[in-house]
Amino acid sequence: MPRKRSGVKVHESEIEDVLVTYLHILNQLLDWPHELSLVGRQLPLPSGRLDLLLVSLNELFLIELKVERFKQEFVDQLVRYKNDLIQLQNSDSLVLGNISTVLLVTEFYPDDEQTCRDRGIRIIGYDPEEVLKTFYEQMAGISGFLTMRPVDLGVWHIGVANRVLYSLPECNTPDELSQAVGIAINTTRNHLRFGKQLGLVRRYERRYFLTDLGTAYVEARDQSLSPYQLSDGQIELLRRHIVRDPFSSSIVFGIYSLVESVFTLARNSYPVKMKDLMYFYRDAVGKKSDWATDRSAFLGANAFSNFAVELGLIARVGDNLMLTPAGFRFILMLQLHKGIRIIDSLGGGGP
Repeated sequence: MPRKRSGVKVHESEIEDVLVTYLHILNQLLDWPHELSLVGRQLPLPSGRLDLLLVSLNELFLIELKVERFKQEFVDQLVRYKNDLIQLQNSDSLVLGNISTVLLVTEFYPDDEQTCRDRGIRIIGYDPEEVLKTFYEQMAGISGFLTMRPVDLGVWHIGVANRVLYSLPECNTPDELSQAVGIAINTTRNHLRFGKQLGLVRRYERRYFLTDLGTAYVEARDQSLSPYQLSDGQIELLRRHIVRDPFSSSIVFGIYSLVESVFTLARNSYPVKMKDLMYFYRDAVGKKSDWATDRSAFLGANAFSNFAVELGLIARVGDNLMLTPAGFRFILMLQLHKGIRIIDSLGGGGP
């Protein structure tokens, strides 16, 4: 019997969704070592609607799911469902096989278990919290955006990596680039990693090359500007890249999360103060442990706010941060693309 749960507020359909999507969780609850296949969900029967019907080998699992403690009425309901399935088998409308009748509840007592056993029902206690935690862990394993966090590469402005990027067509190793640009080898490597995070650079064996996006970025350079400055064309390329794939890398995630944080905090007061943003942003991107001190929280938010300012998505005046018209358009487009990406990861189903 599971420990007593108080204040459980979750729809049965949500737990059902998890169990149907990840049948191995049901395997664990049933202590059944063989592969399960779903026959039907919310299956209409003469006496009601059966939550789940599964098959494995020559065994049919009739499963009724409840997000509450045991009640006697559940037993009567399951007996009726089993009789309905037997009638379907007798009329050749359902595959033959032994029917295992299972009741999943959040809590039961020894007397309840005996009551179920006397009627041929197996009662199993489960914890909805554990099921949802397992679901999250499963999603995190296949959906990198759930565990993605900004990364610190020692780059405080996008433009500082430009000299390395502009030299890539002629130089392909960190040593060659370091000598050509005149910066330390470790700094060169960080700039290359930063470019890779932005989708501008790819690595093959020990050499680095521009991606298609990187080539377009270099070609969009404005020769009249300092190499540290981004041209309008370069800014537009990076904006489109971030919106199109907001989970493509930790740096991209950090940039869009910064703009999104400013957008959210603006509901409280505007302009948004850096002192308010730095802690909110730290927690929003999962860096609470890494950026535990005031200084680290400030530096993290400051670096990514610099990137957002360079891209024209926010403006900064002193410690005040404000959304630009481009920033508003960016957020609206971003919400759309994020939603599509998350729905795809969940399997594409409706709400």
